[in-house]
Amino acid sequence: MKWTNLILIFSIVVSTFVITVKDVIGCCGGPMEGTSGITLRVEDINTLDDAGKVESALKSYSGVMDVHVYIEKKEAAVTLSSNSVPEEALIQCIEKVGFFASLPTNLNLQICSVNNYSNPENLRNSLSEIPGIMIRKVDFEHKQISVDIYIPWIKTAKRLIDVIENNGYLLCLSKETLEFKLGNVSTVDAFDARAYVQLLFGVISADLNLDENLLTMVIYKELVTIDDVIRTMKERGFTDDIRLISMK
Repeated sequence: MKWTNLILIFSIVVSTFVITVKDVIGCCGGPMEGTSGITLRVEDINTLDDAGKVESALKSYSGVMDVHVYIEKKEAAVTLSSNSVPEEALIQCIEKVGFFASLPTNLNLQICSVNNYSNPENLRNSLSEIPGIMIRKVDFEHKQISVDIYIPWIKTAKRLIDVIENNGYLLCLSKETLEFKLGNVSTVDAFDARAYVQLLFGVISADLNLDENLLTMVIYKELVTIDDVIRTMKERGFTDDIRLISMK
């Protein structure tokens, strides 16, 4: 093969590589001007075929400009032409091809104190290893950690708090005890109520006293509200049969 042909082939390969790299940087660096973006957590994507199904499903929806599925992170980064595309519709697109998707909830945590052995880089690395956590910002100047959490993947706040505090950062969190009086509910329903509220992010514990028909919960006030608890109860069918009687 002549040198001129080799040089030509090499030039084509390099050009293709540069174009590809530019495309990847453009998509991953954030939405283009005039567009918006959203990141969805997608469960059970393990292969290129899985990723292709999710990508095709999302691209079929009007208003979706581009999609990049990251198998290792279990995420789909979606570029939208406007903010008018409903997030729920994107989740339904994914669910129609057999995968479960969810949106993140933003959580801002205040740092109360920092130990001598704390290391910012170690904290970022530790947080990035937790399934269901996406770091938004770690602002040590204002003592704030901002993360996106995907509830189905990180079911308890304890793991997140332990990771942060084990890295030398004490969070400003306060506990509150809630006591609910259970009405005419069966023993099975009482245990169901406890199981439901225990799944709420920010609930530390939930204990039943069947003799007195009481459900006692301990929560982090900054992570879960009383309204969250009551709404969860109502969604599970507990309406007039349960009421809050004390907070302390």
